[in-house]
Amino acid sequence: WLALPAAILLGLGLGALLERFVFRRFYTREHLDQVLLTFAIILLAEEARAALLGNDFHGVPVPPALDFSVPVTDAFHYSAYRLAVLAICLVVAAAMFLAIERTRLGAAVRAAAEKPEMVDLLGLDARRIHLVVFAVGTALAMLAGALAAPLYSVYPRMGDGWLIICFVVVVV
Repeated sequence: WLALPAAILLGLGLGALLERFVFRRFYTREHLDQVLLTFAIILLAEEARAALLGNDFHGVPVPPALDFSVPVTDAFHYSAYRLAVLAICLVVAAAMFLAIERTRLGAAVRAAAEKPEMVDLLGLDARRIHLVVFAVGTALAMLAGALAAPLYSVYPRMGDGWLIICFVVVVV
């Protein structure tokens, strides 16, 4: 359970640092440059992780409080942890929707994504809005990883397949 808030806090910090010192310099460049930068950071992070932590597989146990099955029918039981992950994801999705669609910050985020120069003219700092959005996105990605760890074995390069597919789709 401690991994969930730790993932969120570390994601906020890491996302803010990456946006501020790396990605911000690429906003005015072509889309492919941004994709290549992201790909390079992922590869560097993977190599650093391998050098520091090794390439061992790790099993993450399901929290004991949710290590049981819920009967759905007489012949079918579903993992309580999977139901909890589903509930958490629904709550996060609803909170994100409400934050983006129903708050002033959400309006500023939508405006900064569409016309950052107009947001600056209105007295808001579009760069700060981008930083917050990037940090929250990184935190959500790390939360997803922490939630998924007990469902799958954690192993080196486990996301590479999706990464390569996304890269090929963007480049093509």
